[in-house]
Amino acid sequence: MNVFRLFSEMWKFGREAFAGVIRGNPSMIAARLRRRMFRTVCTIDTHVFITHRRNFAAGEGSALYHGCYILNAEGKFSLGAKSHLGAYCYVNACHGNITIGDDVAVGPGTKFIAYSNHYEAGKKVTDIRLTRDIVVGNNVFIGANCSILPGTVIHDNVVVAAGSVVKGELEGNAIHGGVPCRKLKDGWYE
Repeated sequence: MNVFRLFSEMWKFGREAFAGVIRGNPSMIAARLRRRMFRTVCTIDTHVFITHRRNFAAGEGSALYHGCYILNAEGKFSLGAKSHLGAYCYVNACHGNITIGDDVAVGPGTKFIAYSNHYEAGKKVTDIRLTRDIVVGNNVFIGANCSILPGTVIHDNVVVAAGSVVKGELEGNAIHGGVPCRKLKDGWYE
């Protein structure tokens, strides 16, 4: 290994070791450093991991809580103003884009999957991929442990019940839930 390569690897190791300490530190100073590290106005809680900060955007007053994991190598993840992802949410935007609007509350453990393996007759599932964007409107509440699948569109003013598996388009101004997710009630705000 040449000297330049060795120095480069040592630099990466040191940078990641420092980032790891900042990632897990609950102090206010570490919280400010996490914001700077990810170059965002978003509140970044402990143990949050964003694979590519250049493909991450967040609005004023937004937050990613403890243990959120954002995979966004080729795709983009956007979180609107005053929106948050609860603890341990997982976002797979390796390819494809995920856009979450303003005033959206996402419960802990929810998964957004814009990129996945897929089944086609006569082919191996490990050879087939599905990439479809996910769009979540404004003023949406997604309960804990939901799975939001590729190609999903959730319109404004929607509640999604905890544990739901969401695929397709959810009509606005309604409560949706279940596996598979379906409309349960119109006018959730009543």
